[in-house]
Amino acid sequence: MTCNILMVMHGHYAEALLKAAEMFICEHPPVDIIPVEPGDSLDELKNQIRSYVTRHDQVLIITDMMAGTPNILCSRLLKDHAFALVCGTNLSMLIEVLNGENTQNPWDLGKLICEKGKEDIVFMNTLLKKENQQEE
Repeated sequence: MTCNILMVMHGHYAEALLKAAEMFICEHPPVDIIPVEPGDSLDELKNQIRSYVTRHDQVLIITDMMAGTPNILCSRLLKDHAFALVCGTNLSMLIEVLNGENTQNPWDLGKLICEKGKEDIVFMNTLLKKENQQEE
């Protein structure tokens, strides 16, 4: 069964992130987007998200940040609806979603992209300093 992907993010971030990911991956499974703009009705946004998870099976929702409105709205729906929710999405994580195994269940895919995201967050100064010390 295919995993349905929904991006719920601030402003045009989801569109921009998807466009950046498409620089690496030309063909990918469909991705749906619900942008959250200033002045949007929170009830309407919550209804849009609820409608999506009700209409689709095997849903993975990715949001941009844990303390943001998109993630808070999605989190509130978790108690009544079965879907996987991942926050803090970066480009590496989205590429992993698009590149691969969207036939996985959304919970396994969510765990996989969280690991990928953590791997790619590095304080380069420390890494390069370690590498330079090893070369000496």
